[in-house]
Amino acid sequence: MSPVCEISGYAWTMRKGLKVYLRILACAYFLGAALHLSDLADLRLKFTEMNAVWKLWIIYLLVFDTIAAVGLWRLKKWGEYTFLFIASSQLFAYMFFIQVFGPQWLLVGFHCITITLYLAFMWSSDRRSVLRMQFKRGPH
Repeated sequence: MSPVCEISGYAWTMRKGLKVYLRILACAYFLGAALHLSDLADLRLKFTEMNAVWKLWIIYLLVFDTIAAVGLWRLKKWGEYTFLFIASSQLFAYMFFIQVFGPQWLLVGFHCITITLYLAFMWSSDRRSVLRMQFKRGPH
């Protein structure tokens, strides 16, 4: 098998893996949106007893988790950007405003892992396309 074919097979595998990963992320964000929706109905957290900051945060997460989930499921770039935006904003809030949101280390870990895996897929895709161009052109 030629190097181009091996790289192409790898490319197919990485594209397929990324699609599966984005769909898994979409499910996680749908679950997050469902949890925040249950918060609004006082089924999980007592939304009616929360302060204004927490209420706004729950609504913000509900809206953006839903947008990210739909975009990720549909494999759209805007879904990926929304995922990075919402995950980064939660990392920022939970790491720098512990006094407001309390310790949320499970969510911090979740977002660190999901962003790292996403970036690894992206890095691998970029590296793959560079390798493919080198093999197609041949040595100089």
